Amino acid sequence: YDAPIHAAYSHGYYKSMISLMRGVFGHALKTNPYLKRAVITGILRIAKESLFSGVNNLSVYSLLRSEYAEYFGFTETEVSDVFARAELPYSLEDVRSWYNGYQIGDVTLYNPWSIVNCINRQGTLDLYWVNTSGNELIRDLLAASGSIFKHDLQQLLSGHVIRVVLDEHIFFVDLKASPGSVWSLLFMAGYLKLVARIDAGHGDVSYELMIPNQEIYILYRQLVRAWLGHGEPMIQLELLQYL
Repeated sequence: YDAPIHAAYSHGYYKSMISLMRGVFGHALKTNPYLKRAVITGILRIAKESLFSGVNNLSVYSLLRSEYAEYFGFTETEVSDVFARAELPYSLEDVRSWYNGYQIGDVTLYNPWSIVNCINRQGTLDLYWVNTSGNELIRDLLAASGSIFKHDLQQLLSGHVIRVVLDEHIFFVDLKASPGSVWSLLFMAGYLKLVARIDAGHGDVSYELMIPNQEIYILYRQLVRAWLGHGEPMIQLELLQYL
């Protein structure tokens, strides 16, 4: 449901889209006498705009919860089975390096879109998922980020873990001013994976994140190269050593 909202935010008609979507959900879910249950899928929860303000009794299952974790992607057993059924030679270690690493609850998953396309390409390891939609929003947010954010990006590119505070309720209007929202967007969109949850008590919770796999690492390299190629002044030269 949130794909048109992302596009609207990137192209300047965000408020109009929120108004339209609020009306759609209100009529389809709240005042629909023929509906018993609905499933809504997306990567983000829209908070400030009260997109679902007219809808009651929503249960949300995000990447930070363990319920239904195995259904967010393919398990390693399923990946091994589908390659065997396709009768393709493959290295599980290589496939794991490229497409595995998404940690949801206690389950580690493979990207299903990438696995399916890899099978269709006779086992060719390549970039599949990162080209399924535009990266304009992520590119703009990373380019507009401050020095602390870029230092964390350097840590990620060097294979290290970063610790950040995540917010499941995304405020689109505050994205460029809130590093926490940017990290939350990258995590929920699959550009980072959860390594550990750190609970310091009194509601003080942070999360350790890192780049999940080779496919996503290459995407970051491509974005940084594009910025450098266009003379992007906000990118620090230290990033060059990771390209």
